[in-house]
Parts: sequence; C-alpha cells; structure tokens
Amino acid sequence: MKVKKINYRDQIREIILNSILKGQLALGEKLSLAEYARKLDTSVTPIREAFTQLEIAGILESIPNVGFCVKTISHKEAEEIYTLIGLLEAHSLQKKYTAKTIDTLLKLVDIIENSHSAEEKLLADNKFHEFLIDKEKHNAAFSILKNLKTQVFLFELQFMKNRDSNITKNQDHTTILELIQKGESITKLIKLHWKNSYQFVINQNKIK
Repeated sequence: MKVKKINYRDQIREIILNSILKGQLALGEKLSLAEYARKLDTSVTPIREAFTQLEIAGILESIPNVGFCVKTISHKEAEEIYTLIGLLEAHSLQKKYTAKTIDTLLKLVDIIENSHSAEEKLLADNKFHEFLIDKEKHNAAFSILKNLKTQVFLFELQFMKNRDSNITKNQDHTTILELIQKGESITKLIKLHWKNSYQFVINQNKIK
C-alpha cells in the first residue's frame, strides 16, 4: 500500500481513522512508527506527525516506554463526549432533507436494527448521523464530530464485540427518521438521543 506523494500526514491520519472505524485496530493496541512507515512506503516523520494529531484529537495516546496506542476511553470521558456530540450535532443539522437522503437514512436504519455485526451496526450508525449534518455550512463542526464519534465508536465497539449476535442499539433512529419524514424538528431529540445512547451502552452491559 502506498500513499500519494502529497500531504502525507493527513492521508496517514485518514488511513488510521478508517482502520479504527473498520474495527481493524483494538483499544490499547500499540501502533508502530516503523511498521507504518514500511507499510505506507514513506518516512517516519509524517507518521509521527499523524500520530501526534490523533493524540491531540483524543484517539491515540502516547505512553512512556511504550509509544503510541489506541486510546482507552473511561466511562466518565465517554459520558462527556456523548453530551458534546449531542450539542454539536444539534447545532449542525440540515434545515431540510431531500427524498434521496431520506431513502439513504431508511436503508441505514434497517442495517442498524437488523444486522448481527457489531462493526456493521456502528458504521451504519456513524453514516446515519453524517447524513443529518449540513457539511457545507458546518464543515468545522463536522471535523470535530468525526474525531469525537471515532472515540464513541471505540467505546461502543469494546462492549458490543463481547455480546452475542443479538446485538441491539438505541432505537431513537427510527423516531428521528419519522420526524424528518414529517418535516418536523429533530434538534431536541438529537441531544436526548446522545444522552440515551451513552446510558443504553451502560445498561446493556451492566456497567457499574
């Protein structure tokens, strides 16, 4: 695998983010600078820069005498992140949704509710919320949300992977979609949804 000879750091950052979102990197997993440099056919410098950016974003952490690892999210941190996502997403919603977008949301809700794969459910969930946002008007917010949601993905995946094929997720998506189809505001429900989502993960896994 090779990256294009432009903007190495940002390309590498996206490659790592995508690996996390595909469930290819586990919580606490060590990332080797030398291994990524060899795999991506580039020097160690842009790899280190990308790792540092992801550390600032709260996705990786640097541990003395170990190196960079995928960050483990505590319950307290997760609760705060869910609340922040709710506030920021509610601020960044589209004013109106096209028939094409609604059709896409319908398909994603079907995957969220019926898939037996933890990764597939979480990826569909991420996509569902991406389609709710007005990316052109709120590009900065979208970038921040992407980092926050990657942390949430890791937090949820660590518990969902330990469950059997009967994995369930918060059912707010159907209600959100119904309100969109009626042309009604989803702002309040989005904030509530993210609070519910955190509690839902906690309750499903009986975490104290």
